[in-house]
Amino acid sequence: MSTRRILDEREYSGADLVWLLVIDWGGQIYRFSSLPIEISYSDGDYLFEGQLGALDYIEQSDLFDIQVEANSVSVAVTFPVDMVQKFREGKLLDGSRAELSYVMKRNGASLQTWEERVLIFEGEVSQPIIGDPEEPAGFAAFSVEQQPYDMSGYLLDQDNLINISKFQYVPEDLGPGKPYPFVFGNPSNSIRSDGSNVPNLHSTPAYPIECFHGGGGGEANHDYLMIAGHKVEATKVMIRDGDYHIATVNVLEGQDLNGVIYSYVNIHGTPVYEPDDTGHSSKSYFTKWYNPSGAGTYSGGHLNPYGEGLLEGAGDLIRYALSKTGMKVDWEAWGSVAQLLNDYRFAGYVNEPRITAWDWLNQNILPLLPVSVVSGPYGLRPIVYLQYFQGKRIPFTTHITEGSDFKRISALEAAMGLDEIYNVIELRYAKDGNSSNYMSYYSIGSSLDYVPETLDFDGYARLSQQRYGVRRNVIESNYIYDTGTAGRVARYLLRSNCLVKRRLSYRAAARYGYLMIGDVIGLTSETLYLTEQIATVTSKTWDGTSWIYDILIEDNPITTPRGY
Repeated sequence: MSTRRILDEREYSGADLVWLLVIDWGGQIYRFSSLPIEISYSDGDYLFEGQLGALDYIEQSDLFDIQVEANSVSVAVTFPVDMVQKFREGKLLDGSRAELSYVMKRNGASLQTWEERVLIFEGEVSQPIIGDPEEPAGFAAFSVEQQPYDMSGYLLDQDNLINISKFQYVPEDLGPGKPYPFVFGNPSNSIRSDGSNVPNLHSTPAYPIECFHGGGGGEANHDYLMIAGHKVEATKVMIRDGDYHIATVNVLEGQDLNGVIYSYVNIHGTPVYEPDDTGHSSKSYFTKWYNPSGAGTYSGGHLNPYGEGLLEGAGDLIRYALSKTGMKVDWEAWGSVAQLLNDYRFAGYVNEPRITAWDWLNQNILPLLPVSVVSGPYGLRPIVYLQYFQGKRIPFTTHITEGSDFKRISALEAAMGLDEIYNVIELRYAKDGNSSNYMSYYSIGSSLDYVPETLDFDGYARLSQQRYGVRRNVIESNYIYDTGTAGRVARYLLRSNCLVKRRLSYRAAARYGYLMIGDVIGLTSETLYLTEQIATVTSKTWDGTSWIYDILIEDNPITTPRGY
């Protein structure tokens, strides 16, 4: 088992990179390496005698793109057996488990133990080529591929539908067939720029589940309404019906006939209760997560399984949704960035039973955050782009000067077109459940032709508009109610899309292997007239002798003064 560890610049300096490939073929372990090396482990030593030839490995993340495709690596090795003979014996290499990792070697000795190796990739052998007459009898070339991610896990439990098998007295007019709603955050608390609350945000549905009293017109009266298919933080909420009658009621907790816990309210005898066939025009109900009798306090839905309070922070919400996918997830990596991402707070409800957890995340939450999702050796992992958390210049992880061991091998090319540039962002949020209207908006950018409710002028917008003219992007979110989050999202979307980014490729010596996807470096280049230019690593490739890095830069005098 590998101990998670990232090597630093000192450990790479003056050392050789040694690739390690371990294959479990029919219960027999074979060890290959790019250079002969002996590596200690907890119970002894592993001897790698070489025999690992060509190896092509690439890791990449287009900035802000979501890439969860299964990775693969191409290798060539020489086994100590006749591969064709084994094939004729029915011992197929296809599907054998394989692991790729590396250590650093200096003065003939490994700088890491086996447990400290840098794990790169785990997968299965695919499409092996054997029996090449120009190669030794043990030669095999193949790819090692990860199993494709299964993204079919649903966000909502498919069995949790309101019907007579769950609720004995379920009414027939509105409740049956509805999924138990998933409610998170506080979807009723949205504050305007003047400090006042957006009124009447009855934002989540409530579904009738029990009717104990019949109506005079032959219709069932609604007594109990389900407000969430789980425990909630709220103790009181306000219910509004389709005729705008409102009642403040206690939140109760129950179990359906299958033992599933849910939250509900009893509206019998309240202004929203239909005591008889009194001509109500609509029997729909919506919930406002607000307690006027509790000193005007707001509350919310699902409790946070990762800490105290509500499930609302982006880092925690992403982890919750990923836990529903069934995919392999790098929980340690997500846990390390959760607190940072939790500055973004989301709220709302989900009542679409057939939407997968991954699709919901990818369509509604991830596009609003400065984070990419990529496939890693431990599962899906995040790459957070810190430079877009703030407008100011951020410290880079390391300073690199272009030279013979970090050599530019490409032209400077645009990585995005002008049609992808936006310098005015208008975000519509705080969606009302009954009307489906967005009750507030946040706008950032200069040279607007109107003065919106919340106006945030930004130097980046002015710079972009001076170069490219006014380019507006209007975004709607069903899951933002917090004005602070609206501002963060709008600033991020403007900051990351207002300036053209340019791509460069560099060939680097093995000692630069410490650079990781998403690292922010300071690049100095005499040929490009750059001095400590902020740059982001987006691709890392091993071509057999050296690293190939793709990096992105933006012409941004606000954070990077002009050099030379």
